[in-house]
Amino acid sequence: VGLTGGLMLAFVLETLDNTVHTPEQVEGISALPVLGIIPFNQKRNSRYSARLAAKRSSEGVESRQTMALVAYKRPMSDMAESFRALRTSLLLSSIGGPPKVMLVTSALPKEGKTTISVNIAIVLAQGGARVLLVDADLRRPSVHRLFGLQQGMPGLSTCLTGSAELEDVTVPSDLLPNLHLLPAGPIPPDPAELLGSQHMRDYIARWRD
Repeated sequence: VGLTGGLMLAFVLETLDNTVHTPEQVEGISALPVLGIIPFNQKRNSRYSARLAAKRSSEGVESRQTMALVAYKRPMSDMAESFRALRTSLLLSSIGGPPKVMLVTSALPKEGKTTISVNIAIVLAQGGARVLLVDADLRRPSVHRLFGLQQGMPGLSTCLTGSAELEDVTVPSDLLPNLHLLPAGPIPPDPAELLGSQHMRDYIARWRD
């Protein structure tokens, strides 16, 4: 009776489990190819980040910034190597040449959009490409913090409202000479309308060229 009950319980738990465990399950659910996997050991990385923050407390280095810039700060780590593998997959993902514009998004907050986009930009720039990293999160922007920029400085939102020119608000990165940043700018009351506007489409066309 105990063996039968255990088998039935295991079967029920397996049936009720709707979480995703493998890349094959992701492809089956989304009908899209998996381009890469970024390993993240939260416990191990937290210990490393805590030691690094304590070691460099006089320099004001934060553990979160270290992890978000892992491709630059820890180029020999497993995560950095995974981002370089992802770069290769992205460059080979389209017929006729590598993609010129990439969008990084997710379903929920705090799922790693900023970390993924920043490190993709870094590894692309390290490979010799000219990269413009655009922070289009007009609700909770965070790219400016990672690169030491002032919050609320002119950026994408001011360009879309016609208050500034693109060339005046694009900032060169201190990390790599061919990496440039376009911060989100002041948070607008209607971010969805700005991102869906004709001005945004025109900017994307300019960046692609």
